[in-house]
Amino acid sequence: MSTEDLEYKDEYFDFKNESVVLNLNSIIESCFANPKRNIHPTVKYASVIKFCENEKYGSKEKLLSLLETELPKCSKEFNQAKIKLYGTEGMRTYNNTQKWFETLRKSRWYGPFI
Repeated sequence: MSTEDLEYKDEYFDFKNESVVLNLNSIIESCFANPKRNIHPTVKYASVIKFCENEKYGSKEKLLSLLETELPKCSKEFNQAKIKLYGTEGMRTYNNTQKWFETLRKSRWYGPFI
C-alpha cells in the first residue's frame, strides 16, 4: 500500500469507504487495476520482499487461480475473518487513529510482491 494519490478509479477496492471488509480477491483485482502498481520495487522496510514479474504470478487470473488451487484454506480463512479496513481492534491506545484513517483514505494497492 502507498499513500501516493493516483489518478485512477479503483472499481475493486475503495480505501475511502469506511465499511470495507478486506477480501483477497478484491485486493488482487485492485492491485492489478492500479496502472502504477509496479513503481515500488520492494516493500518499504522489507527489502527482501520484491515486486513480482514472475510468469507464475504475472496476471491477476494466475494469482487468483494460484490462491484457489494452492492456498484455498488460507484464502477462505482470511476472507472469513472479515477484517475491517477501518477497524480499530488491536490498535494500540497511543496510536493516532484519526491520522491513520486520513492516510488510509489516500492509499492504493501495489504489487504483487513475493
